[in-house]
Amino acid sequence: MFISLWLRLYKLDFSGFSLDEMISLNIAENFNLLYLFSDNHPPLHTIALKLWTNLFGLSEFMARFPSALFSTGATIVIGFTALKFSNRWVSLLCMLLHAVFPLSIINAQLVRPYALFELASSVQFYFYLIYLQDRTRIRSLLFSSLFAVLSSYLAALLFLFEYVFHQRKNSNVLLIIGVNALIVTLLVLSRELIDWRYLDWQLIKFNLESLSFLPLDLLRAFSYYSPISSIGLVVLCILFVRSLGAEQMNGFYKTTAIVLSFVLSLIVFSLVTRRAIFSERYFIFIIPMFIYIAGSLVKNIYPLHRYLAIFALFFVVGGSTVSIIRKVPQKHPPWKDAAFSISLYGSSIVLTTSSRALQVPYFKNRNIEVEPLFEEDSVAEQLNFLLMDFKNVWIVDTAWNRLLNFSKLNDIVLKANLKIEDHTIYDDASAAVVVLRITR
Repeated sequence: MFISLWLRLYKLDFSGFSLDEMISLNIAENFNLLYLFSDNHPPLHTIALKLWTNLFGLSEFMARFPSALFSTGATIVIGFTALKFSNRWVSLLCMLLHAVFPLSIINAQLVRPYALFELASSVQFYFYLIYLQDRTRIRSLLFSSLFAVLSSYLAALLFLFEYVFHQRKNSNVLLIIGVNALIVTLLVLSRELIDWRYLDWQLIKFNLESLSFLPLDLLRAFSYYSPISSIGLVVLCILFVRSLGAEQMNGFYKTTAIVLSFVLSLIVFSLVTRRAIFSERYFIFIIPMFIYIAGSLVKNIYPLHRYLAIFALFFVVGGSTVSIIRKVPQKHPPWKDAAFSISLYGSSIVLTTSSRALQVPYFKNRNIEVEPLFEEDSVAEQLNFLLMDFKNVWIVDTAWNRLLNFSKLNDIVLKANLKIEDHTIYDDASAAVVVLRITR
């Protein structure tokens, strides 16, 4: 537990807030019923963040601190689950494997709902296993499932994964696969009903990366972002399969077929909608069951292959350590530096296509107003209007947004007899922040 907490608190304030983090902070700051549901996430994290920041402020360390606690809580729940259904040593092993899981650590250092969802998924998975043993414990399962749903709408995928696991002993595998095909059909038919406005990055990634419809990033994440860890996990899986009897092997094949059919359904959905949906953070709910299964594998193979099991675990933890050193803490684009640079100029206003994010906290702290940037055909009129009240109009955004939304900005500004200066902030460790100053 202490290792888990230390890794998640390590250099928690190393970098300024990311754009996604500022979206969470902005929604919490402008707390109202309509705004509460504007982030494609349920309101539980926003409510908790609002209460927390009211008490402790909007510094990087304090705003991220709850996520670190949520993720550490997931370590404890996973360990308790293994203790309940296995033994003390497996419990300690599961806690270690989760404590050094890079995907968990990365999201534990963000002001986003994913660490809370990881905790909720851990609690729900515990009560799911309880329910499998005692069908009278349905109430606990329902309440824990509600907790998961209030943490993230992606809990629906968690329930589907558990359904697949629950049906692993069903003799009619083709029926299960047919249900998965029905699920993806419903997803495809419903794509017009989903608000995709804030998920355009999925389209960009799909168009730029030829294999983005495959869960390659997901496989890397659950291999601890390390080829060394991958070797250890593969060895564990081989040893486990070799330890199975004929009847157990048959069940293993059925479970594998069902899981692969589910994954295939998601791949089809990605291809049909032309969206890259396999972002690692979307599948953070798999971590508790993944760690529990890994611990169970070691328990089964340890009596037969003691030294090989230890060897494989050494590879897993060693590779994870290398990944943590490389990836943690993460460096985010220098939005804080952009706000500071602009504050050095008097009479300024900021325009951006990311107005849902940029206002809080950096520009608000410096009393710099942030407004949405109009579409290109109206930008000249907007700039001339604002320059009647402000000496400097700044456009601040990501490089992607500049390319997508105002690629002809320089020509528009010059035709309007205005001046444009490029103050873009570059950082070798992160993406650049586009900063353009427009004056008369």
